[in-house]
Amino acid sequence: MADGEPQDEPRSLEDVLIRVRDTEAGDPVSVADIADSIGRRSFGPLLLVPGVIMLSPLSGIPTFPTLCATLVLLVAGQMLLGRQRLWLPRLVAARSVDRDRLKRAMGFLLPAARVADRLFRPRLTALVQGRTALIVPALCVLLALTVPFLEVLPFLASVIGAAVTLLALALVARDGLLVVLALLLTGGALAFGVSWWG
Repeated sequence: MADGEPQDEPRSLEDVLIRVRDTEAGDPVSVADIADSIGRRSFGPLLLVPGVIMLSPLSGIPTFPTLCATLVLLVAGQMLLGRQRLWLPRLVAARSVDRDRLKRAMGFLLPAARVADRLFRPRLTALVQGRTALIVPALCVLLALTVPFLEVLPFLASVIGAAVTLLALALVARDGLLVVLALLLTGGALAFGVSWWG
């Protein structure tokens, strides 16, 4: 394994969740440990991790959605810059979560992931290939920037997490339809958020 990372890139939502759940590290599990278990060259799956965590019970931890949004910014921003390997600032890399809590959260999501994976397949691939695929990290950056303002409404932070998850899955599964669904979901969530703040 180069750089001590997995040789094979995760190809499904279930695979990503299992790798996070089974991260080989001490207790607590750090952000760096999770990134290494996925593989720091696997930007699509790495983008998926903070999205699904925002959908899990871990999103109820104060400031945790904002940490996830920071990870989304780091991963998506480096995708836009064309980096080949994810870099994490020390302050973010050292943030951690209790191992048992992490395992419970991933276990909570796994049954839904197994069902969801059966629905994904390559389609509308023009949206997730070549330069057009840069729309995915660009949208993720915009979504992540809204999270600190929406965290006071946990439901909306989870909706943003769902949109990021759909966009990341679009890259992993080469399913452009998920980009369209993410856009629709985002539009509805942001419209609600603006009306609530207004």
